[in-house]
Amino acid sequence: MGTRESTQEQPDFIGEIMLIAILILCVINFFAVLTLNRKTSAMAKTQAELAQQITAQGTKIEKIGGETRTLLTLVQALRDQIDNLPLGTVTPELQTAADNVDAQLDIVDNLVPDAPPVEPPVEPPVEPAPEQP
Repeated sequence: MGTRESTQEQPDFIGEIMLIAILILCVINFFAVLTLNRKTSAMAKTQAELAQQITAQGTKIEKIGGETRTLLTLVQALRDQIDNLPLGTVTPELQTAADNVDAQLDIVDNLVPDAPPVEPPVEPPVEPAPEQP
C-alpha cells in the first residue's frame, strides 16, 4: 500500500506543474497578442500617415496645375492683345505683362529639373536583298 500513496502524490505534483505550464503559456500568448496588436496599430498608423501624405501631394499637384492653367490663360490673353494691336505696335503695359510672365516661368523652370533628352532609337542597317538570277 505504500506504493499507492506515492502514486497518489505524484499526480498532484504533475497536476501542479501542468497548471503552472498552462499559466506560463497563457502569459506568453497574452504578450504575443499584445505585441501583434501594437505592430498592427503602428502599421495602420503608418498607412494612415502615408495616405495623408499622398493626399497632400495630390493637392499640391492640383495647385500647380491651377497655376499653370492661369499662366496659359494669361499667355493666351497676351496673344489676343498682340493680335488686336496695329502691326509693329507694342504698348508698355503689354511688354510689362509679358516680362512678368517670363519672370514667373523662370521661377518655375528653375525649380523643376529638365527632363533628360530622349535619344531617337537606332535602327539596324537594312541589308540589301540578294539578287535573283
